[in-house]
Amino acid sequence: MCGIVGICSQSPLAGIRDKLVSAGESISHRGPDGEGVYLDERCGLLHKRLSIIDLEGGKQPISNETGNLVLVFNGEIYNYRDLHDELAKCHRFATASDSETILHQYEEGQETLSRLRGMFAFAIWNKSDSSLFLMRDRVGIKPLYYSLLPDGTIVFASEIKAILKTGLVNVEPDKLAMREYLAFKFSTGNRTFFKNIKSLEPGHYLRWQTGVLKIGQYWSPEYTGVRQAQPAVQERFEHELKESLRYHLVSDVPVGAFLSGGLDSSAIVQISTNTLNTPMSTYTCGTADEKVGDLYYSRIVAKKCGSDHHEFIHNAQQFSAFMKDCIWHLDEPGGGSTAIHGYYTAKRARQDVKVLLSGEGADEVLAGYYHHWLPHYRGLSFPHRALGYPKWKQFGGIASRGKRELVLPGSESAEEIFTWRHVSPFFSNPELYRNDFFRDTQGYHTSQSLEPLLAQVKGLPVTRQLMYLDLKTYLLRILHIYDRMCMAVSLENRVPFLDHKFVEFTYSLSPDNLLHNLDTKSMLRNYLQRTLGDEIAYRPKAGFSLPVDRWFRGDLATEIHEVLNRFKKRGIIDPAHIDHLWQTFSTGGGDREDLWRLVSIEYWFSIFIDGDQPKP
Repeated sequence: MCGIVGICSQSPLAGIRDKLVSAGESISHRGPDGEGVYLDERCGLLHKRLSIIDLEGGKQPISNETGNLVLVFNGEIYNYRDLHDELAKCHRFATASDSETILHQYEEGQETLSRLRGMFAFAIWNKSDSSLFLMRDRVGIKPLYYSLLPDGTIVFASEIKAILKTGLVNVEPDKLAMREYLAFKFSTGNRTFFKNIKSLEPGHYLRWQTGVLKIGQYWSPEYTGVRQAQPAVQERFEHELKESLRYHLVSDVPVGAFLSGGLDSSAIVQISTNTLNTPMSTYTCGTADEKVGDLYYSRIVAKKCGSDHHEFIHNAQQFSAFMKDCIWHLDEPGGGSTAIHGYYTAKRARQDVKVLLSGEGADEVLAGYYHHWLPHYRGLSFPHRALGYPKWKQFGGIASRGKRELVLPGSESAEEIFTWRHVSPFFSNPELYRNDFFRDTQGYHTSQSLEPLLAQVKGLPVTRQLMYLDLKTYLLRILHIYDRMCMAVSLENRVPFLDHKFVEFTYSLSPDNLLHNLDTKSMLRNYLQRTLGDEIAYRPKAGFSLPVDRWFRGDLATEIHEVLNRFKKRGIIDPAHIDHLWQTFSTGGGDREDLWRLVSIEYWFSIFIDGDQPKP
């Protein structure tokens, strides 16, 4: 895993090396093991390397045999050895790296890049026709941003801050992105918080030539699900997951794993330990006063798997110390407890390993959320709903809805369910945006963000529509967080549940298969019940979490209030609304995530608009 930067222009660009080097310095955390630069009259490419595969020979930028194609690449191609053996019959390899495999595969035709299995964001410069080709992996594990300047010059990089450091792109907030973020806590499509900078969407490629962009989509999951015999589905599920893990363990450096003791990370550790036939290093984070949480469950799994297990004990002061730095690393508002928790766990892991496996994506592809389960339950006959009524207990406090849903099940659309799951009621109030700052966004409604996505899955079961929305929106926020928090400490994060072959398999399954016996992630639970026991297989759902509500009302209350007061002075939202939000929260009500939305936006303005950058 690495960091890449590039500038391509229709005419010679002055000072291009200095611009690239400055950009590279801003993302040196992504690649501390080496730097390479390519320059010609119209293109400059820079690569910051984190050595994982072919430690001696994998330096970039790298060229093909004739020197007319030049590549910079961030990520891993897990099946590169298979591709190498085939491509070596007609291409000459200079290294044993996965990056060179991409170049030679591209020479076989752009369409053959579908053979790549991995996580990636890469750029190929063609000197022969002065064209640039960018491509991002199918589900958006690796980031790639770009900006097209008025004169046709294109600037791209792994992180937005690197594009800004070239000095070629003006910083201007995208106010529609801000509206989306306040509503959902994420932006959709190719939008970023920077008006002039876009994200290349997952499963897309971009071609630039003579100042003109052409963007196309090469992959999207296609639902082909019909109900299948559950024993056969279970067998295939276990095969596909183990196959994904086998590929994700390919590395020339040690590999460890996040371990929360939840279903996803526990399965990864159990299967990886069996595949490697040796104990793994595992890492978790908790607090000193935690009772039955991640520390408790991760110890159970670590003991069963014989892991070399490590714990990081987190506190409010550490959380506070990283809040602003967190936004600098993310380049955009967001993150919160998930990001800061992930950062400290990754920082501890980096003392021992350079690669860490994690369970992101399992919920989105295996129907792991309550809002995936609910429409499936509603579609059952009354006798089947009655038989399945005890399953409500897996959802904790939400289980109070069970009796009503048993007798009179609701009938909301996918958009309505997604909205009450993800959209903040507080920030849905149009009165917050009746001011000069948001003047250009008047009339925005969250449906404008969701309708283009829902059009792609029209007619599918509601559960499947919701899973697709999560895959294309919420999951990208999580992947963004884990990429940045791991890269902040020069650590590669791999996500086996998002191997595209595994995702395609899950999209061949009906909700009946995914939610067999009315269990969320039923196939994963079945496997874990047989390998790690009921206590892990039926652990109540919980992500990596910290007692942030208590900290925000206690140890960090003064700091949070001061940040909100600074934000009020920007005139973005009426101070009376902000005061109401804080008063409600500080007296025991409200939603901490609403507060973090404003806190993180204030930090973002401070860093990227005011220029008050932290020095992580």
